[in-house]
Amino acid sequence: MDLIKESFPPDIAELFRVCLTGSYFSWNSNYYEQTEGVTMGSPISPIIANFFMERFEEKALESSVLKPAVWFRYVDDTFVVWKHGRDSLDDFLHHLNTQSPSIKFTMETEVNNQLAFLDVLVKRNGDHLDHTVYRKPTHRDRYLHNLSNHHPSQKQGIFGTLANRARRICAKDHIQEELSHLKPFLLTGTRLTEHKRSCGLGQTDKSAVAEHALRDGDHKIQFKDTQVIAATSGYHPRLIREAVEIHKHPNNFNRKEETLYLNRIRHPAISRTKVAVQRSRPVSEEPPP
Repeated sequence: MDLIKESFPPDIAELFRVCLTGSYFSWNSNYYEQTEGVTMGSPISPIIANFFMERFEEKALESSVLKPAVWFRYVDDTFVVWKHGRDSLDDFLHHLNTQSPSIKFTMETEVNNQLAFLDVLVKRNGDHLDHTVYRKPTHRDRYLHNLSNHHPSQKQGIFGTLANRARRICAKDHIQEELSHLKPFLLTGTRLTEHKRSCGLGQTDKSAVAEHALRDGDHKIQFKDTQVIAATSGYHPRLIREAVEIHKHPNNFNRKEETLYLNRIRHPAISRTKVAVQRSRPVSEEPPP
């Protein structure tokens, strides 16, 4: 409130005080009043918080003996380029944390010449900063299910949003790499995504692929080189097609309980389809003996 009183007329400052104080809440049958910070849930709170941080930055940077070459902040995340050595960087962090009792910074430094900032992975290549899309280790490329009750425009918007993000964030050398990463998850349905997620989470009971990959501890499935042999929409049609393809390709490690049961009466027809596919090659013009 002191900063607001310094920056606005008394009547406007009083309106701010009414809007930003007097936040009450209950917990465990007791009532509490918020005495620090701005009101939780108020639409004006983020604006005032950002206003405070701007003044905080000006004061902290002006009073620092050594200054960063780059200082970019988005809400509570800051990207800094420091050219004065690691020891002085620790001193600068201490300087920031002594400016206000309620504002404390933590720090992450680059690892293997890489540092994530929001959804951007910044890579240091000599004096040049490269950039591509960053995903957390827990990210599993799970988006809206094709059969969810969302409006089609929302589902279609995912394609445009992810593609636009790739073009806006990635350097030219990484755009195609990012689009290639998105393609399997946006164009080939959900089964591949499910297997990849099970591998990442160690869910061997939900995926035979995960069980196969994690059985020896160091066996890794090359999902990026996966070839889709069939695609279909809808959960139950997919189960049927999956069962058909498993029967047509006996050299697999799918569990029987993972697939739809196919009546044995259908096996001859499926087998003939498999044989026909295997024999689809040029035939000699000479008559058979």
